[in-house]
Amino acid sequence: MRYIGLLGLIVQARRMGKLDEARPLLDALQQVGYCMSDARMSDCFNRLGNL
Repeated sequence: MRYIGLLGLIVQARRMGKLDEARPLLDALQQVGYCMSDARMSDCFNRLGNL
């Protein structure tokens, strides 16, 4: 079994077309206290590229 974490799941769902946009979901997670660094957030956006 491979572990990808919540952020990896969001990136994967976006790539598969299950999410229209990842940014609002990532912003909402930060607002409710989900702890992610700016570097991790930037990494997510880099992985999403032009999606």
